[in-house]
Amino acid sequence: MGLLELLKNDGAEVISDPVQVQRAYVYIRVSHEDSADRRTSLETQRRDTERYASREGIEILEWFEEPGKSAFKDAEKRVEFGRMIRQAKGDPRVSLILVWKSDRFSRDRYQAATIKGELAASGIRVVSVLEPYDSTTTSGIVLESVTDAMNQIRSIEIGQVTHRSLLVNCEMRDAESGWAYKNGGLAQFGYKNHRVYADSYRKYQRISHCIWLLDDEIIAGRPVHEWAHTMLIEWRLKERAGPDVIAKRLTEAGVPTARGRRAWSDSTVNYLLMPDKLLQYAGYGLWNRRDFRNGKQQKDRSQWKIIENAHPAIITQEEAEAIHAIREGRKARPGKRGPRPAPYVLTGGLLTCAKCGANFIGRHMHGIDYYVCGSQIYRHGADCSEGWYIRQEQADKAVFDVIENVLSSDPALLKTTIREYNNRINALVAMYKSAEADRRTEITALDKEIENLMGALANGINPVAVREAINERVAHRDRLQTITDMKLPAKITLKEVASCAAEVRQIAESRETDRKRSAIRRYIAALEAEPQNRTIRVLMQPLDSILSTFGGSP
Repeated sequence: MGLLELLKNDGAEVISDPVQVQRAYVYIRVSHEDSADRRTSLETQRRDTERYASREGIEILEWFEEPGKSAFKDAEKRVEFGRMIRQAKGDPRVSLILVWKSDRFSRDRYQAATIKGELAASGIRVVSVLEPYDSTTTSGIVLESVTDAMNQIRSIEIGQVTHRSLLVNCEMRDAESGWAYKNGGLAQFGYKNHRVYADSYRKYQRISHCIWLLDDEIIAGRPVHEWAHTMLIEWRLKERAGPDVIAKRLTEAGVPTARGRRAWSDSTVNYLLMPDKLLQYAGYGLWNRRDFRNGKQQKDRSQWKIIENAHPAIITQEEAEAIHAIREGRKARPGKRGPRPAPYVLTGGLLTCAKCGANFIGRHMHGIDYYVCGSQIYRHGADCSEGWYIRQEQADKAVFDVIENVLSSDPALLKTTIREYNNRINALVAMYKSAEADRRTEITALDKEIENLMGALANGINPVAVREAINERVAHRDRLQTITDMKLPAKITLKEVASCAAEVRQIAESRETDRKRSAIRRYIAALEAEPQNRTIRVLMQPLDSILSTFGGSP
């Protein structure tokens, strides 16, 4: 008698294990406006994903579609992506998120690791339809890490080529109006983006460019560009009103900001009174000012591109300089006391409000330092009615306690994670060396082809076709040569992790604000304060992402 029959005779109930149906959200995206208009790429992603889901028996619960959004530079603007992540973590039915290729999810490997770790904590895996490796296996983890790294390398390469194209674009002008072309982005308050179309086509799509025109939308009885003129000339130059007074007047008049917010803040007005913004109000075009790979910090001014008479002027250059002189005059006033070192570690976007999205700022009251939602101070509570004041000392200590606890977790778990991480590093180094060898081999082959074509051109063989072939190969070679060396992370040991945990405690007890901020950015992905229930939500970076930063001080 078999074992199963024996159990049945003893009265045991045998229950069959039904096949569990996997349910998924699907995210599809294209990053270029032309692709978004044609929608062919989105249709291809939808078709391939439906086929994969049907083949694997996966039930699709909802589609999330995002046309014209970059997974590298537009990470914060992907509204549907953010909605999908939040909704998936709260939907117990979801076990998968399907994407066409892994670069649709993210081209920033650190961001990808952070979000995937957050989803994994909710029992959700991200699956690439065209790259169907199993991320729960050792080989799958290696493939996923390598693919994420290659996606970021590809994004950097595209960015370098695009930067050169944008430099050429900003030097060109519209033939009809004479205004200089813009490289996209939001128009400054008082202006509007206007698209002009050329008579030529690229990839079956009519070529278009963007210029700035005066914003003539009527708000509270006058065009928006007149409100900008009033703000600059009447209120700032003649009345010498401060940013807080100007912000209050614009809010009371019902004039929205350039981003459509109904409430103006002091910082928004102050931003429009900066020297570069005043020059733009005087008709100058400025480009290549900020380094988006380094926290949007301003580049050295020698790298700026300045174009005269780039768009209609709202004020004259003399007026712009007079307005700037007001700021400089106030800076020169002697203060009542010397500069006080800022003790606020969690400001500058580290701690944000879960209700309105504003940054928490520091405030000193009654001899105590606090953190409070910026909407309370700068917008008079217009976007956030909750006024939660968090003691600075307690909040800072709690955040560093969380970091230290993670670095001092179970040694066995740390050892396993470190070993898997080092294995991925070995695979990544091998892959990179192979790709680098292929790149150099291809450059050598292109040089040889160019040399042969130059010989054919010298012999008079089909000059038009030969010149075109030479230009194509030279352009391809130049693209390959612009690819910079990738900085590969080093392997680590358990001793380094323990040493880092001790150093984090040392930093927490110090008074060095900059080092504290650097440590928090290294280990924590997000800090959100929830005023309604008086809690702070700490989202740590995935452990393997933290390990990838080792090799320097926290």
